[in-house]
Amino acid sequence: DWSSDVCSSDLKDQDHIPMVVWSVPQIPDSSASIFGKGESPLPMMQEGIRQLERMGAGCIAIACNTAHYWYEDLRRGCGVRLLHIGDTASERLVALGVPKGPVGLIATEATVQTKVYQDRLSAHGYESLVLGPDESERLFWPAVRKVKTGDTRGATPLLEEAVELLVGRGAARVVLGCTEVPVGLAPARREILERC
Repeated sequence: DWSSDVCSSDLKDQDHIPMVVWSVPQIPDSSASIFGKGESPLPMMQEGIRQLERMGAGCIAIACNTAHYWYEDLRRGCGVRLLHIGDTASERLVALGVPKGPVGLIATEATVQTKVYQDRLSAHGYESLVLGPDESERLFWPAVRKVKTGDTRGATPLLEEAVELLVGRGAARVVLGCTEVPVGLAPARREILERC
């Protein structure tokens, strides 16, 4: 189990995986592009893949959930292993022993509509439960805005309620499919964190 290795108090700096990061905030907005309201981020993401390969990366993970909409295009031009966030989440659920059936998914509308997670989860026997549009407007989007402005504690109760809604509908666990969500849930109650 990787978590026991990562959390070991015996670890020192030299025990961690060497890592390079290509972080360019000026990449066009993924959601806007998917909905036809902005330019495609694909060319800049492809350049990021090339840069990481030049720097010696042997495996690449894309932190943006919605960017996985372009996964197949990115994989075609990639000479190293490119992880898919939906596969990684599915494999983690299996490793945790989460029974096949419903799991929650908290993500942007673009991530949900393009099925970044759902198809991959389904291949492992998981059914995705998502927030309704009104629930997203009331809970998810205000929480995301709070995290982006540094008010992580203000986001926590909103995201806790979102998790509770999905668990109440039968989700065994909840996949946090947006980068702001784990940040907003970091100070959450233990019983909430145990469901994510």
